[in-house]
Amino acid sequence: MTTPPPDTVWTRAVRGRRGPARSLDLDQLAAAGVELADDGGLDAVTMRAVAAHVGASSPGLYRYVETRDELIDLMVDHVVREVRLPHRRGPWRRRLLALAVAQSEVYRRHPWLADAARGPRVLGPEGSGLFETYLRIVEPVETTTAAKLELFALLTGLATLFAPATTLATNPFPLAGPATTPLLWSALTSATGEPRSQEALFAAIAEAMIDAILTP
Repeated sequence: MTTPPPDTVWTRAVRGRRGPARSLDLDQLAAAGVELADDGGLDAVTMRAVAAHVGASSPGLYRYVETRDELIDLMVDHVVREVRLPHRRGPWRRRLLALAVAQSEVYRRHPWLADAARGPRVLGPEGSGLFETYLRIVEPVETTTAAKLELFALLTGLATLFAPATTLATNPFPLAGPATTPLLWSALTSATGEPRSQEALFAAIAEAMIDAILTP
C-alpha cells in the first residue's frame, strides 16, 4: 500500500486543485511576503497585504496557502536558498563553520527571520536541503547523531540571537570599557584592542560550539 504524501503547502501545490489555471505560483507569494517583511517586519505580512502586492484578491490567495503560517513557511524556505557554502571541499570543520556563518548572514539580511524561526515551522525543500548539507558535512565525525542534531539547533539559535543585535546596534555593549568592565572588554575585543564586529564574534562563538560538541 502506497503511503500518501504529507499534507503541506508544497505537496498540495504539486497535486494541484480543481478550477481555472493558476496565474501565480508559490515562489511569487513567498517573494512578495519577504519583500513586505524586509520593509516592515513580520507584522507587515498579512494575507491582504500579500494579495495586494501580487495583484490578487485575498480570497484568491487561499487557493495557494490555507493559513498565514503556511505563507511564512514559504517565506522562510525562500530565503534559506540564500545560504551558500563557499567551501565545497576541504576539512569538515572549516566547511561547517562556513555554513554557520553563511546562515547567520541570511538572518542579518532578513531580521524578521529570527521571529519566524522561533515559532513552529514546517521545513520546505530548501530547509530540508540545508539540513542534508549540514549532515553531509558532519557525516565523518565520530559522535552521536543526537550531538550533531543538537549542534545544528544551537548554531541556528545563535544566528537568531545575532540577527536582532546586528539590526539594533553595531556594538551591543556601548558602555563596556577596559576600566569599568575589564573582563567584558577583554572578551569583546580583538588583538588590536577594538571591539569585535558582530560577524567576528559570531564566528568565534560558533567555532567554540563546534569544538565543544563535535571535536574530541
